[in-house]
Amino acid sequence: MGVLESMKGAGLRPTTVSYNAVIDACGKGGVNLRFTLGYFRQMLKDGLCPDRKTFNSLLAACSRAGHLEDARAVFDEMIHLGIGRDIYTYNTFIDAICKCGNMELAMQVLLDMEAKSVKPNVVTYSTLIDGYSKLEKYEEALKLCEKMKSLRIQLDRVCYNTLLAIYVKTGKYAEIANVCDEMEELGIEKDTVTYNSLINGYGKQGRLDIVSILVQDMRKRGIAPSVLTYSTLIDIYSKAGMHGDAFNVYLDFKESGLKPDVVLFSSFIDTLAKNGLIEWALSLLNDMTEMGIKPNVVTYNAIIDAFGKSKVLMEDDPEVGDMGIVGVYGGQIVRITNPVPRGGRSATDVRMRSILTGWGKHSRIAGASTLRRVIETLLNSIGAPFQVERFNIGRFVSPSAVVAAWLRESGTVNILLLHDERVQQASPSCNLKIVVYHRCSD
Repeated sequence: MGVLESMKGAGLRPTTVSYNAVIDACGKGGVNLRFTLGYFRQMLKDGLCPDRKTFNSLLAACSRAGHLEDARAVFDEMIHLGIGRDIYTYNTFIDAICKCGNMELAMQVLLDMEAKSVKPNVVTYSTLIDGYSKLEKYEEALKLCEKMKSLRIQLDRVCYNTLLAIYVKTGKYAEIANVCDEMEELGIEKDTVTYNSLINGYGKQGRLDIVSILVQDMRKRGIAPSVLTYSTLIDIYSKAGMHGDAFNVYLDFKESGLKPDVVLFSSFIDTLAKNGLIEWALSLLNDMTEMGIKPNVVTYNAIIDAFGKSKVLMEDDPEVGDMGIVGVYGGQIVRITNPVPRGGRSATDVRMRSILTGWGKHSRIAGASTLRRVIETLLNSIGAPFQVERFNIGRFVSPSAVVAAWLRESGTVNILLLHDERVQQASPSCNLKIVVYHRCSD
């Protein structure tokens, strides 16, 4: 783009080839589609005639951006200008249509290209098969596979990977083996996508022996696992109750250098928490925040549910009773509520203690170490410059200057409101709460 502007600045007139190169670079580089179309309009303004390469590049840019209407306009403009459409033109247009889920239109374009004597190829069919698969219209996808074979169009790895994904989702495990055998016979190498489907499929069957072989085979072939590979393995081992193996997979993932996502963390934290492995779950929660990944509602609900069923929470202080912890993060409320008191006593039988009453008025609460970690995690996740006092989880301490600076932070006012809501004998359902608010200024 800079070269094009330099040409104009030097008094040189850009050619169709120059504009084609810029438009193609914009599309492949993920530049905003409006800018790409802007260069096309400038090209017309300069009196240059676009050719098939121009329109193919524009279609590719529209497809990547998911703009079907723009793609249709470009496709129709080719007809208007009398520019012939080739297999790449049709395949790119079909890809744009499939990404938007309009399979009826995609099939119409397929018929149109056949009528125009443009012969569909493996890319055409693999795009259509993938489009139907993503809409869970598996029968239509499989019919297209059969049509490919009847036309003697050889399926490629993309087609086989889509087939594997379909058979995994539909539970047709015998077909999975058949597809693998077919790929082997044709000399089509498996990639990460292939292994992910196989690991997922055999994992759902409970065939952990085959899952282990697949993982070893990946390593042997030098095929790098993706985030999805690790997520799938963690899920498989967790559901099988093999939490140690799942955690080892997580440790391998940390060393892989891959960028984690909130889904991987949340699903694993949820599994660990549901199985009472609260310390492990909190360790992951700490890793999550250290990596700059914001926990979502699913993450917190997992921790919350675990504490709601845990007796560990009250072991060091049986008098605290029916306590709840509530965090409000960006308008989303998370709550740790109604933990079971030691001995199974109800709120009406427990002498309740004031935790916090107003700003700076604290009562002494000697909570369990696990509860301390939860409170510290909640404070860290909202960026509060407070720490829980060493022997009193009901008191938050920090140098006053730091607190003042935090409260004056531009753009966001972070306010820690500490409430005392005593349990009334007449209302056993009430909870004593620590409430932490993180809210933006108006």
